Amino acid sequence: MEFLERPEAQLIVGVAVAVVAAGATAYFYFSSKKSKVCLNPEEFKEFKLVKRTQLSHNVAKFRFELPTPTSVLGLPIGQHISCRGKDSQGEEVVKPYTPTTLDSDIGHFELVIKMYPQGRMSHHFREMRVGDYLVVKGPKVISFHVSKPWWIELPGTNCWWEVADTPWNKLRVCISWLGHGGYQKKRKRKGYLAKFHHSMCYGFSSSISKGRFKYQPGQVRAFGMLAGGSGITPMFQVARAILENPTDKTKVHLIYANVTYEDILLKEELEGLAANYPDRFKVYYVLNQPPEVWSGGVGFVSKEMIQTHCPAPAADIKILRCGPPPMNKAMAANLEALGYTPEMQFQF
Repeated sequence: MEFLERPEAQLIVGVAVAVVAAGATAYFYFSSKKSKVCLNPEEFKEFKLVKRTQLSHNVAKFRFELPTPTSVLGLPIGQHISCRGKDSQGEEVVKPYTPTTLDSDIGHFELVIKMYPQGRMSHHFREMRVGDYLVVKGPKVISFHVSKPWWIELPGTNCWWEVADTPWNKLRVCISWLGHGGYQKKRKRKGYLAKFHHSMCYGFSSSISKGRFKYQPGQVRAFGMLAGGSGITPMFQVARAILENPTDKTKVHLIYANVTYEDILLKEELEGLAANYPDRFKVYYVLNQPPEVWSGGVGFVSKEMIQTHCPAPAADIKILRCGPPPMNKAMAANLEALGYTPEMQFQF
């Protein structure tokens, strides 16, 4: 105790207390500033609509507020969220969408929605007004429970795993889905066969994830993108993430197809990317019904267009596809004919 009575000891104690107090203050300050991830893949959450911008007669941009100004949605690049609403009959409907914003856009997220006359979820968005809430969870996950014998072909092997004869009969079957079409189900002996092609799978995880796009900066030299209609939204998000990263030198070549000029979504934003990153981002528009004065492509996306505007087949490139089912099917055939292997392709 005599030590504490000395002036130099009191000074040391005072400095120590000040340092601890400053450290605690800094900890709580920076903790409060840390971005909070809002999404939960298993639980729906409500987000308030704070702005609605009509882009055309059937397209609108919806901005939703996150809980705090520093909150982020927390959605991995190029993945989906599940939005829940009610159709014109009052029945519940859930549909996946890709935001056009990134986690660098803190405090909010945005969806660009094309509202179709007979679309069930389109009705919900058409009726939404500022102040309403959208119910969301994500990333988008597809899963199912085993109620009958299932056989799973292990990717890249001739081995089959009979799920129903294991203790995990109610197990959530777990193969990560990389796209390219889906799974085929048919009878096999007394059970069901769920066959996942090697080009679609890369192993076992906790669920089957639709469009589970995983991107690391610099993982490929260039991306080719084939988008149709509202399929532009995941492409735009991926392109933004690449181009706005100063350490990422990946080039992006986009072919974007629509019926009419008015159907082109995010055109101003795409032109902005082309202007800001002229050496790394190129966009080529294709219209089925073009205006009289038109310098882009006409008709459907052809093999010749892909050859001209996308990177040639190579181990260090990847072609991304997202559009209506007929377009996806046609593009898969075109790419195969041009020599793009399944490993060079990804379908959202």
